[in-house]
This record gives sequence, C-alpha cells and structure tokens, in this order.
Amino acid sequence: MTIKDELTKGLQTITKKDMTISVTTDGSGEKTISCSYDPDSSTECAMTSFQVTAGVYVVGDLACHGMVLGKESMSGKWCHLCMMPASKMADLNLTAEHWTMEDLVKFAQDYAAQVEEWKETDVKKRTKNEPPPQLGVKEQPWWDFIPLDHYIVPLLHCNIGVGDLILSKFRSIVSEKIEYLSPEETSTRTAKENMEGTIEALQAQRNAFHESAEGKELQRLKGMVYRAKKALSLVEDANKTLTPDSKRKASSLLDEVQRFVDKGIKAEDGLHGDVDDVVVPAIASVPEIAPPVVAAELPVPIAAAEPPAPAPEGDTSNTVTEPHAPIAATKSPAAAAPEGDAANSAPSVASRIQALKKKQADCKKKIAPLEQKLKLITNNIAKAKKYKSSLNDKINEFKKMRKNSGDGIESEMFLTLKSYGIEVQAYHGGSLHGKDVQKLMNNASDIFSSFADILKNNRKEGCEYDEATIDALCKSYAELCVLWDGAFSYASTIDPTKNDIDMYQRFVTAAVHLHVQLGLNVTPKVHLMWKHVADQMALLGGLGNKREDWVERLHQTS
Repeated sequence: MTIKDELTKGLQTITKKDMTISVTTDGSGEKTISCSYDPDSSTECAMTSFQVTAGVYVVGDLACHGMVLGKESMSGKWCHLCMMPASKMADLNLTAEHWTMEDLVKFAQDYAAQVEEWKETDVKKRTKNEPPPQLGVKEQPWWDFIPLDHYIVPLLHCNIGVGDLILSKFRSIVSEKIEYLSPEETSTRTAKENMEGTIEALQAQRNAFHESAEGKELQRLKGMVYRAKKALSLVEDANKTLTPDSKRKASSLLDEVQRFVDKGIKAEDGLHGDVDDVVVPAIASVPEIAPPVVAAELPVPIAAAEPPAPAPEGDTSNTVTEPHAPIAATKSPAAAAPEGDAANSAPSVASRIQALKKKQADCKKKIAPLEQKLKLITNNIAKAKKYKSSLNDKINEFKKMRKNSGDGIESEMFLTLKSYGIEVQAYHGGSLHGKDVQKLMNNASDIFSSFADILKNNRKEGCEYDEATIDALCKSYAELCVLWDGAFSYASTIDPTKNDIDMYQRFVTAAVHLHVQLGLNVTPKVHLMWKHVADQMALLGGLGNKREDWVERLHQTS
C-alpha cells in the first residue's frame, strides 16, 4: 500500500498518454534512443520520432485481483470477471453478466452509502454487523482507468489449482475405497458415515419444522414483532413533536403506514416485510376503526383532516376498502381538538403506543416455546457437525501415521511421484508447485498406470473396486490430466490464431466436463478457464506473454 499512490500516477500516465520514441545522433555519429511521455524540444532535432500507445495489463493471482478491484478476500467466492458466485459454478450451462468497471464503481458507491447509513443509525436500532457487500464489492477499484478484461486470468495459479484438485481427489478415493485400513480407522470411518446420516436426518427435521404449522406460526410471529417494532419507531418519533408542521408530515406518514399494514411496503420506502394481522385494539374514542399496527397511533387529529380528493375515473389506488373506513370520515373526541392543541391528543397516542408494546410482548411470549423447539434441533445439528469434524481429524491422523511409517498405498504412490521429480510435500497453497503439476500432467499416462498396479496389489479385503474398475479409474484420471494439459498449452500460446483458440475451446470443454463427471469441484480457477480464458486469448499477443510466472519466481528468490 505504501507505493499505491505513486504507482497509480504512473499507470494513469501510461494509459492516458502516448509514448514518444526518438532517435537522435550526436556530432560523432553516435545514436541515442529515448522514450518519454513528456518530450522536450530536443525531440524536434531527432532523426526519427514516433508515438506508440501502450496497453496496460494487470497480472497477479486471484487474491491480488480481488484486492485491486475492491473485492478483497472475496476471490474464493466470486469470479472477478463476471457476477457468478462460486456456489453456482458447478452448473456448466449457467452464464452470468460480465462486470464492467462502471458497474464495480457503482456497486462500491452504493455499498459505501449503505455502510455510512448504518453507522449513522442509532446503535439500539441498527443491526449488529455492517451490511454485507453486494456481489462481493467492498471498495472502489484502485485503477478504474484500466479495462476490466485487462485483469489477466492467472494461468500458472489455475494450473496449480487444477493439478492439486486432481491429485487430492484421487488420493481421497484411494484412502476411502481401496486402501487397507486398521480396525480402529475402519470404525472411525464408519462412525463418520453414521454421523453424516444423522446430520442429514436432523437437517430434514429442521426443514420439516419450518414447513409445519408451528414453523409457519413462528415465522409469522417474528414478522409481527419485527414490523410492529418498525412501526412503533415511526409512531414514537412522530409523537415527540406535535406541531402543526409535524401533523402535516404525519399525514403523509399515515399513508405509508397504511400501505405497510394493508399491502406490505417496499424496502426503498423505509420499511419492508409481508402483511400479517399485527393489530392494536381500537381505543373507545375511535369506534369506527380497528386500527392495524400504527395507523391509529399517529398524532394526527383524524377528523380534522381534509377529505381525500376524488380519484380519477377507474383509479382505485387511493381507495381504502373495508374493514377500514375512509380516514376523513372517522369521528372521535381526540380528533375534535384544535389544530395546535397537541396536549389533548398526546394521551391517546401514548396509550396506543403502550397497546402496541403489549402486542409485541404477547407475540414474544408465543415465540419463546416455538424457538425452543427449533433451537433443540439446530443445537443437535451443531453438535453432530462438531463430532464429525473430530472424526475427520482422527482420520487425518491415521493417514499421517501410515505415511510416516512407510506403509500403505499412499506411501508407494509418493515414491512413484518422486521418481518423476514430483515433490508432493512442496506446498504452494495446496500440495504442489507449478513445476510439479506440469510434470504430473506431462507424465500422467505412465504415472496413473503405475498407480493402477499399486492399487490392485494392495487393495483391502472386500474392496468394492475390482481390477477392471481400478484400471478404468486410473485411466480416467490420466485422460483428465492430458486434457487439462492441452488446454493450458493452447491458453499459453503467444499470438494465438483463431485455430489455436478453437483448439483451446475443444480441450477445455472436454476437460471441464470430465472434471465434473469425476466429482471434482468447480472452483473459481476452473470457472475462469471454462468461461473467460478463450476471450482473453483474443487480446493483443494472447496470454502467453502475460503469465504471472515471473512474479512467482521473484517470490521464491526474495
């Protein structure tokens, strides 16, 4: 961050000005080449002078892109080039609108306004946490003058991510389905499977509660309390100043509250929620109306209000239908008070506020036993998940013990990888460095053929995978590596032709579909390869000269 401002100035200069390249010759005939964005008069003496426009591209990993685009810590949850959330990336047929820099700026401005409004809200009335960012956008992008499609897909990190997914998934299948396990580990895995079933049953129980009469009643009561609280806040604010001006404002507020009660209300009007039967019992002075929520609490001399103007023919939008009589037709002693006499109306408003508070309290009493039932289920789900997590920790310990002892299938697999110069323990945000992933993909056919022999010779008794199934499994993973290797190779072509881009599209289509077929996760890196790399290959020079490998080399040497 210490160089951000100066870096921004330099990038602005490069993107907004043409570079002048000049060649001058001194008296001895020696030539000098100079480049400048602010050429001086010496340029006029140059033998050759011409201008070029430089293209600026941002190269880095996904965390870097997230930071400079105002979406810090969101790189694992959202695509930086389109509005696709990670949770939906597994649907290969789903498309999302592409971001523009203007969109990012607008979302950042809106979010900043929401946060500012949240900060200015009374502590007692606002939510505990700041409002969540929309589509992951938290701040203004650093460099909104650089086109968004110039934020380059990091091919090296995508390659590392895909290779790690392949090897991790394969190792998981071997560990769970094929390798011999001790009785202790077997019982632990069985307990984990049972706990997964318990969690599913509890989640189904929770969903059934939500759909039951009790669950719907709980939601209804919570809605009543929430909207009554919002309405009560409006009434109390209006009750603080009973001046003629506040009465005129309260008159329009009455319309808003009436919509809130009768039809629900839009969020942009200040309230939101569904309509329900939140009502306050009518006070004796207003027998004609059983006023819902807040309509009767407003400090407005109801009878003194002007009758509503006749609606245009066919327009019923302002008509108050039964069971509510027209507001102006209501008569009451309180309404007969002089316009400036706030004192006479105050007791009525105060009593209605108390009635509304009582209604809230009654609803909360009804909510308590229902919430207790739901809490019992959710607590059991949390306990089951915690226990499952402890079982996972035990299983990982068993794996580590097998690896350290040199026994087991995985140890032999590691020896095979090592013979190809692949070091699994060389961690880089996963299990492998980029060079190790490349070796795995280049030698996939031989490596997975060796894996097949190891699995067939060491599979546990009663293994559900026979030799043919093991051969097919290893062949599929070898094919997946070959397809991804082809995709990355074409993606890295410098100055790609249309045929290169078409070939990339063929390889990545086959790779991604087999990837999903084998049960591997579609991460943001996989999504970028599937949806965005072909477009960026069409940029000047392609992606081959825009890879982030040189940045990683600096990391490793610094």
